[in-house]
Amino acid sequence: MNSSAWPFWLVLLGISLAGNKLEELEGLEINSEAELAFPFINSTISIAELLEETNDLATVYVDETGLIHFLYEGEVFGETARERYESLNFLIPPVVPVTSPDQALPLLIPGDIDIDSLILRTGTMAYRFRNPFQEEVEVEIRLPQIRSGGEALRFEATAPAYSGSGDFPLVTNSDNPKDLSGYAIIPVNDTIYVEYTARRTVSGDEVTLDNVALEVDSFNFSYVEGFFGNQVDDSPRDTIEVEFFDSWVQGDVYFADPTITLDFENSFGLPTRAVINRFDVISVRGEVLPLESEFVDDGIDFPFPSLDQVGQVIRTEFVFDKTNSNLDNILGSEPALVDYDIDAVSEPVNQRGFFTDSSYYQARLRIDLPLFGTGADYLVRDTVELDLDELDNASEAEFKVVADNGIPLQMEVVYTFINERDEVVATLLEGGELIVEGAPVDAEGNPTGVASKTTFVLVSEAELEAIHTADRGVLTAIFSTSAGDAPVRIADDQQSNVRMGAIVTLDGE
Repeated sequence: MNSSAWPFWLVLLGISLAGNKLEELEGLEINSEAELAFPFINSTISIAELLEETNDLATVYVDETGLIHFLYEGEVFGETARERYESLNFLIPPVVPVTSPDQALPLLIPGDIDIDSLILRTGTMAYRFRNPFQEEVEVEIRLPQIRSGGEALRFEATAPAYSGSGDFPLVTNSDNPKDLSGYAIIPVNDTIYVEYTARRTVSGDEVTLDNVALEVDSFNFSYVEGFFGNQVDDSPRDTIEVEFFDSWVQGDVYFADPTITLDFENSFGLPTRAVINRFDVISVRGEVLPLESEFVDDGIDFPFPSLDQVGQVIRTEFVFDKTNSNLDNILGSEPALVDYDIDAVSEPVNQRGFFTDSSYYQARLRIDLPLFGTGADYLVRDTVELDLDELDNASEAEFKVVADNGIPLQMEVVYTFINERDEVVATLLEGGELIVEGAPVDAEGNPTGVASKTTFVLVSEAELEAIHTADRGVLTAIFSTSAGDAPVRIADDQQSNVRMGAIVTLDGE
């Protein structure tokens, strides 16, 4: 049983525990019929205490006015730059044969991405070539689109003359490759060029080498700028259960001011839009109620950092409420499940942007049900195990419940005793006794006073005999607001005082 539901559960539990409290009489010597009066409960029950006992405090909070809210959360979507653009780490193949003195490198750019610039976080490059000439050769290799400090990447090396037999002399820096960390790659029309010049040392004549190659390793970007196309983060469909109604059986509860909030975080320098494919509220009666809003139809654009905000995370929220949607109709009354499917689409307006290797975006969903509303015949049930052995000598009992209620909810109660064969053996308050009225409220739904009532429940010997055969009790409570259709506020400073006692008639042995 969720103790956060309503405070009157403690009253019901007090009644159910009365059988166990009879153990206090064990050991008394009773020689003739006697009446004993003793208290069971004298306690003040506050909403604040119930919140402390709630199993999952993360689903309950109190706002600055003292109003209690039930909060349900779920993931919507999320992606990192490393997940989406890992392929850019393989922009240049690991081995690039250079077959001419002026050659375009085969860039492996995925999809319709157009890169303006890319800065490397890590990466190395090495060269290798052989000299087929029987004369020393000087070689210069240049990559004009890979730059650091305004200077193009350049290698210089000298190859010894070929002896005329065996393998051509190999020249390479593979054992000590060039560290390209921090270098910028600035393609021209999505192309990187490699140029080399080979000259005979003595004559100065230019020659062409047939076996020049570049070796690339551990390329990882730290920053990318350009156009990245229309990317869709196809997030899975998901649901959020509204546990408030776990014990619901019948009746109506209306939340007057529910909200659904999408919390966005984005450090991609790209316009991104949340596209709502599905957003349905499933009621406890099985009704499917779609969320209706222009923002469902058109999507929700969430902010992104500008070029002077590289590395920053932009946070914002978008709130669905009764002013921009039909939320008060579909979420205001008995929501049991929220079924949603929301995707993220980047570059919906074909704008150039940027991201870093640590960029990410994510969205979370918050469903907020403030305890401000109305209720009519909201019925819940709970079952309590009983141990009633001490009723053997009881001929009758009368229970007295005195309630002073500062919480604006009235409660009717039926208590049923069930035996091990699932048979109903006795019922107390069979007509649904009104245990206490709800506290009176003002025009804003705030309590203005305390409602009080005393209730007597007489249990005969025959009923006691039947009750003695029960092994569990079923508590059925019907809650309603007392102020007609006017919404009421349930706040953490509201409380009720419950005092319960019993007079038990015992037969002497």
